[in-house]
Amino acid sequence: MQFLPFLIVAVWVAFDQWLKAWVVVNIPNINDFSGAVHTIPGFLSLLHTTNKGAAWSLFSGATPILVVLRFVVGAGILYWVVRQPKLPKIQMVAYSLIVGGAFGNAIDGVMRGEVVDMLWSHWLSAVYGLIRRGEQFPIFNIADTGVVCGVILLLISSFLIPEKPKTPAKLEG
Repeated sequence: MQFLPFLIVAVWVAFDQWLKAWVVVNIPNINDFSGAVHTIPGFLSLLHTTNKGAAWSLFSGATPILVVLRFVVGAGILYWVVRQPKLPKIQMVAYSLIVGGAFGNAIDGVMRGEVVDMLWSHWLSAVYGLIRRGEQFPIFNIADTGVVCGVILLLISSFLIPEKPKTPAKLEG
């Protein structure tokens, strides 16, 4: 079972990198919504844009530092996960998705000097536009989706998995 986190990470990174490579070759990087390929009309479109920072372009221009942080944090989480023999499966999957996302964007930083983003959600943009007065929800990628889904799974698991009762300390007397 110790191989499963590595398998999840490898599959997630492979899918992320494949889609990014496909987008780079097939969709022009024009950084606006006019080049969108409507894959699921009214729900999801593919675009080609890049980001030299983290989510929402935070820390733009800090690519080398972000690459190192993504690899170090991802490797640390993966090391911790494989050393937890009784970690519930939902949490193992969640942490593996987070690591896959971190590694996917770190690889972009090494290979391209920036992260390729391509997914534009119409419904997220509609909700975001209500909150932020007409603004579009940022374009994201499969790696970002892994991180977000992993965090959501961790939150869900925190409600589903009962906390183990603590054994009382022995009283000396």
